[in-house]
Amino acid sequence: MESPLFISTMMYLLRLPAIALLLCALLAGAISAQEEVTGLEDYNVTDNKANCPDGLTANDIAARSGLDLTGSIALVTGGRSGMGYAISEALLRQNCTVIIASRNETLNQEAVATLQSMIPGANLSYLIFDLEDFDSVRAFASNVSGQVSHLDYYFANAGRGSEPLPLTVNGYDRIFQTNYIGQFLLVELLLPLLRNKEGDGKSSRILLTGSSSHSLACGNLKLSTWTQDEGVEDSCFGGDTAMDMMPFDQTHLDAVNHSFGCAPLDSTYPISKYLMVQLARELTRREAEAGVYTYAWAPGNIKTDLNPWASCCVGPTESFGPTCRYQLPYVGPVNATTGEPDPPSPAVPNHWSSPAHGAMSAIYTALIAPEEEAGNFVATYWQCQADKGYFEQGMTESGREELYQLSYEWAGMTEGDEGPEGMDDSEADTGGPPGLPGSSVDRISGQQRWLHFLVAIGSLYLLLL
Repeated sequence: MESPLFISTMMYLLRLPAIALLLCALLAGAISAQEEVTGLEDYNVTDNKANCPDGLTANDIAARSGLDLTGSIALVTGGRSGMGYAISEALLRQNCTVIIASRNETLNQEAVATLQSMIPGANLSYLIFDLEDFDSVRAFASNVSGQVSHLDYYFANAGRGSEPLPLTVNGYDRIFQTNYIGQFLLVELLLPLLRNKEGDGKSSRILLTGSSSHSLACGNLKLSTWTQDEGVEDSCFGGDTAMDMMPFDQTHLDAVNHSFGCAPLDSTYPISKYLMVQLARELTRREAEAGVYTYAWAPGNIKTDLNPWASCCVGPTESFGPTCRYQLPYVGPVNATTGEPDPPSPAVPNHWSSPAHGAMSAIYTALIAPEEEAGNFVATYWQCQADKGYFEQGMTESGREELYQLSYEWAGMTEGDEGPEGMDDSEADTGGPPGLPGSSVDRISGQQRWLHFLVAIGSLYLLLL
């Protein structure tokens, strides 16, 4: 018969593997938590110059985030093509549930079919709406709220780059309403789905598609004092003059500068993108406490159906016209042997023509950018450095607040008119059809899931002993 000392010693030795397993898991968890802040070994997110390395794609940035987005829900307007399509693909590859939306049902269906064939098991659906009609936007927001109880990501990506006439059914310039007022209205209606209602620390993100052309806002209003030689930034939004020239309805269209000579700059496009960039700052000030973080991002001069020319501000600096603030840096792939730029054929100077490349900053701001950078302008062509390439042009905090209130009026809203048909958070539908989860989950990487599993097994082992 074994002695009590022998038995107790054996029991202690049997516990050693479990104790070691627990210690290893806890240590790995600490390392993983540190990686979540600083990034993977070859991808340090605290070094902004490495946030969106040249030659990568949105899929690469999503993979490097290490996030498993199972249970998370993203809405991507304009997701059927171009930048929105690239965003949707990158999210789906991380197991996110994605809803794409545009006004073209055929193209929506084709995009869903293609993505689902590329990514087996992709949880993807589409909805129809039109930013040029406020009634359509309201009906769309109500439709979304009937399908999901929460949104983790909203990509305000749908836009228009040309064809300013005729006016919309709401009486505004088509580009201005599609790119700004309609998006403003939709964001306001979706806020109840984006806010943290549980008090559990979960957050959501709004990603507003901006543009480097936002730097031309004052010139867009014929108020520019900037010249290439002097390089002094415009400041037309430091007073009331610029605000008084908007919105662009029938009585204000003559305020637009149509002499830039480079589509889509000969329109309200630059000013609409400037307002989106300002909206990111104001939304962050208003909604960060509710767990909603907003970023403005820009892809660069990317060839899409919205921007088929991709020629503005491309080429040697000495060849630029008066519309270009700077030469866009080359952000394309390089030759593996020589390290020299290796652009596509036919050559597209100074930028890479793939939406999958341009969308890197969208995915970076959604999945990786720290919350303290919310409100900033983040551009792929500046490797996702916070506010690199941002032109304030005199805008102040009080000016952004005034713009927000004006935007309420332009969109036909009043204070308290929030959520579909005035619905507040307590009235949100908690149901949803199959394939669209009713709640969000914490952002958690696949590595962390394994760590949790190891801790659970080790704990169970100790209890059984």
